[in-house]
Amino acid sequence: MLFTFVALLFFQISTYHYETLDWDINAFLVTSLEFGRGNLPFEYQYENKPPLLFAIFYLFSIITNKSLIYINLLNDLIICLILAQTIFLFNTEKKEIKINNFLPGLIFILLISNAWFHPSYSEYLSLFFIVSALLIYKKLSSIYKYFLIGSLLALSSLINIGTSIFLVCFLIIYFIQEKKVINKIFTTLLGFGFIHTISVCLYYFNGALEEYLMAMLFIPLSYGGTEFSFSNSITVFLTSFISHSFYIYLLLLISISLALFKVSIIIKNQNIKFKNIEILFFIIFSLLFYSLAGKGYYHHLIFFLYFVSLSSIWIK
Repeated sequence: MLFTFVALLFFQISTYHYETLDWDINAFLVTSLEFGRGNLPFEYQYENKPPLLFAIFYLFSIITNKSLIYINLLNDLIICLILAQTIFLFNTEKKEIKINNFLPGLIFILLISNAWFHPSYSEYLSLFFIVSALLIYKKLSSIYKYFLIGSLLALSSLINIGTSIFLVCFLIIYFIQEKKVINKIFTTLLGFGFIHTISVCLYYFNGALEEYLMAMLFIPLSYGGTEFSFSNSITVFLTSFISHSFYIYLLLLISISLALFKVSIIIKNQNIKFKNIEILFFIIFSLLFYSLAGKGYYHHLIFFLYFVSLSSIWIK
C-alpha cells in the first residue's frame, strides 16, 4: 500500500507547484465560501454543481488554510483512499492479498499520470463513494448493506449528479447475482431517496428549492441537447494518449482488450454469470456517463479509466 501511495505522488508531483490547473476548481472554492458566510450554495451565489461538492471543498479550504497547492495534495489523499479500497476489493483469502490486487491501482495511477487528470475534479470525490459502495457490496454481510449502498450512491450524486446512473448499474448487478432482488432494490432506493430527501428539505426550508432543482435537474438534463460525437471524442482521447506516453497508451489498450476478451467469453458461452462480472457493467456505465455528459471533456473519462484498470485482475 505504501508503494502504491508513493507511486501516485511520484506521478502527481510534477504539477504541485501550480496553484491553478483548471478554472473549475477555483469556481468550486469560491462558491464553497458561502458556507463560511452561513449560506447554502445557490442561495446568494450560483454554480451549476451539486451542493455536497462545495461542502467538501469548503472543508478542504479550512484544513489547508485556503492554500490551493495543499488542496491538490488533499485530492491525492482521496485518490489514495480509493487505491486502498481497490487493494481489498477483489481479494478472496482473508489473510492473503495477491499481486492482482495491486495491479488495478497501479494501472489507474499510470492512466491518470497526465496533467489533464491532476486537478481536484468532482469525479475523484464521487468515485470514492462509488468504490465504497462496491466494496460494501462485495465484502459486507450486514442487513444494512443495501441501504448503505443506496446512501453512498446518493452522496456521490450530490457531488456529481451524472453519477446517478451507477445506481442503475448496481440494480442490474442485483438481477444477475442476487436472490430476493425486489427487496434489495427497494432497500437501495430507500437509502438513495433518504439522502436526497434530506437535501431537498434543507433547500426547501431555506427558500432556495427552485435554484436547487435548476442545478440538480433542469440544467443537467439540457446537456443532452448539445452537439457531441462519442466516437470522434473517444478517438481524439486515445490519440492524445500516444503523445503523452506510448507505453501508457499500450497499457490502456491491453486493459480494454482484457474487458473485451471477457465479453467474448460471455457471448461464446451464452452465460452472463461469472466472477467479477460487475466490472464489465461499470465500464459500460462509465462510458454511458461520458456520453450523457455530452461535452467531451477528458476528466469525464476518469470513471472509465478506473473501472477499465480493474480488468487487470483477470491477468494470469
